[in-house]
Amino acid sequence: MSENKMTEREIDVERSYTPEQTADKLRRIADAIEAGKSFRLQIAGNRVRVPTDGDIEIEMQADGDGAGEIEIEIKWNRSAKAYPEIKAD
Repeated sequence: MSENKMTEREIDVERSYTPEQTADKLRRIADAIEAGKSFRLQIAGNRVRVPTDGDIEIEMQADGDGAGEIEIEIKWNRSAKAYPEIKAD
């Protein structure tokens, strides 16, 4: 499932991946962070270059019924080198 919400200044994209695709993306992100390198990421046809100075947050939510959610966020200030390269699907 893929969901895109975009304006000229904003991008909000969500997409579901297989476990193998997720592991590949997370591995590439982890390798780049560990090496102190920027990296490019493509989600649902939208590409973005993430700079090395991003702040990383890991959030976990769970309710009493056993449902839960983990979010990994990487935030950075928008600059010329990190500006998204928007490409339609």
